[in-house]
Amino acid sequence: MYGNAASAGLFSILQPHYAHPMVDRSLSPLTVSDADKPLRRGVAMAYRTALEAGRSHHEALDAAEAVYYQAAPRRWATRWRHPRASMR
Repeated sequence: MYGNAASAGLFSILQPHYAHPMVDRSLSPLTVSDADKPLRRGVAMAYRTALEAGRSHHEALDAAEAVYYQAAPRRWATRWRHPRASMR
């Protein structure tokens, strides 16, 4: 009974539907230029130091951002802030 109806297309929901093959969009490994390594190290150290001092994750992020934006002040104006960031 179901075999004939399914083959006729009446129960097409029962038919297996296959997605189109995805294009390979895998992430490439991170590459950090030698010029950016000191900045990345400074940001990481600021974050870790704040956490080890007992600060919250958000306060540690603030410390890391301060180090980053001090080294790259032009990016300060174009940063994205969550609309609720001022509510913290």
